[in-house]
Amino acid sequence: MTMSAGRCTIHQPSSTRTRRAPRRGRLRGGFSHSRRRDEIGDLARALQQLTEKLQAHLRFVESFAGELAHELRNPLASIRSAAEVLPQTGSDEERAVFLDCMRREVARMERLLSEVGEISRLDAGIEGEERLSVELAPLAAGVLQSVRTRAPRAAVSLSAPREPLRVCGAPTRLAQVLENLLDNALDFSPPGPPVEVRLERRGSWAALQVADRGPGIPPGNLPRVFERFFSFRPEAAADPPPARRQHLGLGLSIVKTVAEGYGGRVSASNRPEGGACFEVLLPLAPRR
Repeated sequence: MTMSAGRCTIHQPSSTRTRRAPRRGRLRGGFSHSRRRDEIGDLARALQQLTEKLQAHLRFVESFAGELAHELRNPLASIRSAAEVLPQTGSDEERAVFLDCMRREVARMERLLSEVGEISRLDAGIEGEERLSVELAPLAAGVLQSVRTRAPRAAVSLSAPREPLRVCGAPTRLAQVLENLLDNALDFSPPGPPVEVRLERRGSWAALQVADRGPGIPPGNLPRVFERFFSFRPEAAADPPPARRQHLGLGLSIVKTVAEGYGGRVSASNRPEGGACFEVLLPLAPRR
């Protein structure tokens, strides 16, 4: 360190100089992993972890913005086409058709933006949300009752062990996970066989499964079903009930975001007897 004319300048060896962020704010590179066992080493490791989280969040924002722009193009194109043709229509019936198309596409965009906002809030704040010790069986029973209330014809069943399965999380988030899985399963299920919800303990994990008897998932789509905006509709489920006709491809992505935010993981598979099975594994809450 040298001092001249009231200035204090610290000379650092070239190997320890920190990287400066460009004027546009993008951080290139990161902090080197320090092996020091003092406060400086702890600080360096904390800054490295913070940098990695910031970089991951920036990648999320950039990719999400591009995907959202792509998804908004289709409804906007439909609205533009209908608006251009509408003045040229000669009958009230034709005008009603185009107006109905515009209303549907506007409603689709509203739902899309609502679910996009939900994913953004999850990505930004799930780690800071208050978590409670939640028993899964009563929570699942309540979700199934809500499903039966809003869709009386929905066939759903629940099996759970006698021992309580407790996980750490927000009850509303955990209910959201099951609701999204059930909505997806019911959308692809034929009348008759119920959608099965199963809870079981696997070592230090709680397993939540939702299985249906629908057409299943093509093997090539299994790795993609939890991706944002991915939606696949086989012919066997091409005409679901009107209440569940629109698929935005965000419900399963929300399931994945919540599960991973709680230290868990998700998977999808095809059942040997037909249909699909979605599974969420969550770490059990510590015993008191």
